[in-house]
Amino acid sequence: MEPFTVRERIIEAVNKLFVYTDNRDWDLLQTEVFSPEVHLDMSSMTGAEPEDLTSGEICERWAQGFTEVDEVNHLAGNYLITLLSLDNAAVHCYATATHF
Repeated sequence: MEPFTVRERIIEAVNKLFVYTDNRDWDLLQTEVFSPEVHLDMSSMTGAEPEDLTSGEICERWAQGFTEVDEVNHLAGNYLITLLSLDNAAVHCYATATHF
């Protein structure tokens, strides 16, 4: 028996995304969370169009964006998950980020 359901593993990946970002652990983000190529859609936050980027490009941007920030804390919940295939899912959640 698997210790976690597919849904739980997906939520764990999203939680790792936020925790590793808060900790600025760019290596773990790239090895445990992101695939080498990522379709990144942050349009609801930035208004920018979704992009296809490498995990390294994302981490470089985020690291640069956090240079003037002492601490970051993300909180997330209300996960809605749609399995698109055996290795692909769409996740929607509410998340807040506090920068201080």
